[in-house]
Amino acid sequence: MNSIRYTPDSGRINMDVAIKDDRLYFRICDTGKGFSPKDLAHIFDRFYRGDDARRSEGGHMGLGLYIAGKLVEAHGGAIKAFNLPEGGACIAFDIAVCK
Repeated sequence: MNSIRYTPDSGRINMDVAIKDDRLYFRICDTGKGFSPKDLAHIFDRFYRGDDARRSEGGHMGLGLYIAGKLVEAHGGAIKAFNLPEGGACIAFDIAVCK
């Protein structure tokens, strides 16, 4: 939802999924303005809302990426947030493949 919310109408959202060595790797990137350095430091904190979210309407609670991080960790994975060099925000995570 964050990618949809913060990507301009003319922008793009890409999702890549790969499997390697019994792990699934996901990467979701958009062509929005990306994360601020301040936001990147706290993006997975419970109830953290970035500056843009605090200025917007709609009742955002700051729990989405916190919950995503906890779910990924519960499945033995890792999650990270970063910006692309050309601009845009990315969330990447991996989880074990169920057998």
